[in-house]
Amino acid sequence: MTTHTPGPWLADCGHLSNGKTRIGFINREEDTRLIAAAPDMLAALKDLVRASDGHPDLLAARRYARSVIAKAEGEKS
Repeated sequence: MTTHTPGPWLADCGHLSNGKTRIGFINREEDTRLIAAAPDMLAALKDLVRASDGHPDLLAARRYARSVIAKAEGEKS
C-alpha cells in the first residue's frame, strides 16, 4: 500500500498543503478544492463501508466503495 501525505489538506489560491508542507500547485481552484478534500472523502468512504456491513441491500455499493478505496490506496481492487 502506498501512503499519501497525511491530511487534512488545505487549498488556498491554487496552493495545496497539509498545513506544514506544500504538496503542490493546481491551476484551477475547483480542482484544488477537490484534491484537498480527498483525504476526508477517503476516510468518510471507509466509515460508510464499515457502517454498511451486514446490510445486503448495500452490497453493490460496498463493492464499488471498496474498489475506489483500493484505487486511492494503490492496491488492486
